[in-house]
Amino acid sequence: MMRIVSSDQFRTSRWKNGGGLTHEIEKEEDSLGLVWRLSVAEVASDGPFSSFPGLTRILTVIDGAGLDLVHADGTINALPLTPVRFSGALPVEGRLIGGKILNFNAIFDEAKVRISVAVLRSSDDFPSDFEACGQFVLYCIAGEMQIEGQCVAPGDAAFFDTNPNRAIISENACALLVMLQKRS
Repeated sequence: MMRIVSSDQFRTSRWKNGGGLTHEIEKEEDSLGLVWRLSVAEVASDGPFSSFPGLTRILTVIDGAGLDLVHADGTINALPLTPVRFSGALPVEGRLIGGKILNFNAIFDEAKVRISVAVLRSSDDFPSDFEACGQFVLYCIAGEMQIEGQCVAPGDAAFFDTNPNRAIISENACALLVMLQKRS
């Protein structure tokens, strides 16, 4: 089964520091707190990142020149379409490389769920271990995509539990594939 969450269904909130907006696509919580959250962030200025103690973060710049994530031990370069993984508790100062950016975030509790993010530029890019996980999210960055005969527009996310029968990513398209697998 598949469902599409369109960008107009995302929950938008302004950052406490005023440096951007977060568009929450979806999240799962349990009685102890956040299990996972997927979102898109508009980063308009340099500034500190929110802290997520006990969680892991995978950030992928999907529009703009990129972002340097400066911390006490060095710098993580978040370049376009290159997922970077770091601790949600790491005190990070974001410094824009060439103006505003848009980034896709997966924030999750690694003790409860395993998450990976892959960049897809064609239907041939689907990972070979695609069948091995539990839930998938395909976030369309640009171009035309169809899954099981349904169009997924740029900025929309498609959630599905099994390998879609007919996923088609056009030649000029780009998407992120998020693979979520609950830990026992």
